[in-house]
Amino acid sequence: MKQALALLFALVSAVSLSAGVFITSFGSDDFADLSSPSLVQTASTGRFEGDLLTAYIGGDFASVDITGFTGALALTATVWENPATGFQLWLYDSEFNSYVYDGNWSDFTTGAESTVVLNAQAGQTGAFDFTQVQGLDFFFDAGLGGETFNVTFDTLSAVPEPSTYAVLAGLVCLGYGVIRRRRKAA
Repeated sequence: MKQALALLFALVSAVSLSAGVFITSFGSDDFADLSSPSLVQTASTGRFEGDLLTAYIGGDFASVDITGFTGALALTATVWENPATGFQLWLYDSEFNSYVYDGNWSDFTTGAESTVVLNAQAGQTGAFDFTQVQGLDFFFDAGLGGETFNVTFDTLSAVPEPSTYAVLAGLVCLGYGVIRRRRKAA
């Protein structure tokens, strides 16, 4: 019975770990269009529209610790008009050091809320403090071929890297094997 409880505890811990760390919603007044896309904010979302060659959206939020979830971010948004270009999301720590993630608007389903994973750029060095993440900037190209940019941002979360899921799956299999072996012995 103790083994079953220990396995249950491990599974609950694994599920909570896999959920990631919530960073921000885009509905606060902490976000601004810093070039010229228009911005409409609700209580829980931020909608940006524009047709510039480059656009830049930035904001600050309460400090978040994403230690252990540094390789990927999950961005939930609805892209209404998809410019099919890439973008970068820069996170900032309390000392204004940056850590950069890459994404592409074509990964989103146009006209429907979807979540895509943004991967950290390889080879980043420096003194970024993942325990004090408190700001972000989006840099993206829109209007390269006359397209307009129109997106509603919902949430941004740090998510475990795929290797974390592999470790969790391995632990579950190991726990199952131990319980099975003990039951056979009994």
